[in-house]
Amino acid sequence: MDLQQLNKEGLIPGPSETEEAFFARVVKAKKCLPVALNDFDAAPTWLDVFYDNKKLPFWQAAATWIEDDTPRIQLKKKNLLGYSTEEILSHEAVHAVRFAFDEPRFEEILAYHTSKNKFRRFFGPIFQHSWESTLFVVLVLASLIPYLKLLPWVFLTYLLVRLIRNQKTFSECKKNLSLSIMLRLTDKEIALFSKWENILPYINQAKDKSLRWRMIYVNYFEETQNAKQKTQN
Repeated sequence: MDLQQLNKEGLIPGPSETEEAFFARVVKAKKCLPVALNDFDAAPTWLDVFYDNKKLPFWQAAATWIEDDTPRIQLKKKNLLGYSTEEILSHEAVHAVRFAFDEPRFEEILAYHTSKNKFRRFFGPIFQHSWESTLFVVLVLASLIPYLKLLPWVFLTYLLVRLIRNQKTFSECKKNLSLSIMLRLTDKEIALFSKWENILPYINQAKDKSLRWRMIYVNYFEETQNAKQKTQN
């Protein structure tokens, strides 16, 4: 299969996904709603989107579900949070193309980079897991009890400190690599690539070890490397 075409369609192998499992997943991908993730060099045409309010708490506008190795994006019938449908769909599309990844540290930061709002891009990813937002709501309700009133603020402070730290690391990596490449990286790789000197040695070792890195190399590094070799020769 053409790794460049699959890459453009946002069909990205997971860090631990075998070639057999990935190609079987590709075969299952059906042509559905196209979504353009221009900053991420991906235009998935296989996203199954449906409108339903079930299972979504009032503070959540959408969710991505995995059924039979296929992502399905659920949108609320009526969005009361002020987000455009385009922004919500783009956000969930990032989760969909990365569904074979289990990398929570930078996942929401990547997804919120589809937003044009600078405030949301920075503070939106404060929750790394869905249970954290639920816990925060529970703590806010618990704070009605006088001796528990500080709990939500303690938790919020922890989340903010973690977010600032993660945003700093993400920003440093973004100075070295494009969002297109970062979309296809693990948490460990994003942190590692925040330092320029770590990038090329890692790539040279990784490109022959996994399908994911073969895809990344073919699409984003091979042409540059070939040009350098021609110049040297």
